[in-house]
Amino acid sequence: MGYSAVAIDDCKRQVEGCTARIQRFAREERFERMQRNAAKLQQLAVQQRLIDLQEPVTSAIHMSKSQQRRSKAPAQQRPAVRTSARVRGIAADPIQPLTTGTANAIDTMQPEEVGPSGRDMMTQQEYMQYTGMQADSIASDGHFTGWVNAAVCQQCGIANSASDAWSQNAGGKFSFKVDKSAIPASLKAQGWSNARAFSATQLKQNPNTFFYRNVAPGEVQAFGDWSEDEHKLFLETAKKYGVGDKWGLFASNIPQRVGYQCSAYYRDVIIPACLVLDARFKLSAQGKAVFQG
Repeated sequence: MGYSAVAIDDCKRQVEGCTARIQRFAREERFERMQRNAAKLQQLAVQQRLIDLQEPVTSAIHMSKSQQRRSKAPAQQRPAVRTSARVRGIAADPIQPLTTGTANAIDTMQPEEVGPSGRDMMTQQEYMQYTGMQADSIASDGHFTGWVNAAVCQQCGIANSASDAWSQNAGGKFSFKVDKSAIPASLKAQGWSNARAFSATQLKQNPNTFFYRNVAPGEVQAFGDWSEDEHKLFLETAKKYGVGDKWGLFASNIPQRVGYQCSAYYRDVIIPACLVLDARFKLSAQGKAVFQG
């Protein structure tokens, strides 16, 4: 059913009328908003402040160049440059040999003031000599030769050797890559990283992987500074089994600590204090340990 031309024209007029009323209303509303803003600005004295700020700028613009130059403060006089003795024709004093007192002064400089001759990094032995440090050091070849703590093995039903643990729990070819297919959905749902979730499945097959990121079942992981007892236990374990790798197995001997915490404590505390001598590390003059391999 079509509409007549009269009806269509009437609709057009109604639309145009509505549009005109909307535009007029918008103009009136904008005008009222401008008036309100102007009143607010006047109340805050913003306009006067703008004028006050503009006056110095305007006056500077209208000043002549000569006036601007005169208004500047006079430049300060440069001090006279003293000519060298060579330029003035005076012979230089002969070079005196280094005296004993000066040599002693250099020898007594603090570590942060002067570094080792020609070196940026030092072995631990050099660092001890350089700083005058004395320590009852444990020598290590960088390897941990032990296994999971015996009490933890019994508590968790872990085999007595790495080969037995691997063969008795599916075995297969070892890989450092995380097997995402072996991660249970329940662990994924906890929001853990793939590495953390996968490590939680390796208690009996690969305890080193498990204890690197997890404490023994029933324990609560400790954070923050190490206690004196933990420090002593670390050194006792290092002295008995060696230290420097297999941090998960190493950590099973220290309750409530995991492998990456033991590794960090070794690098940040044990090595700089030279409590363990590990040739793979070098020390800066400030005592920062850097792994050299």
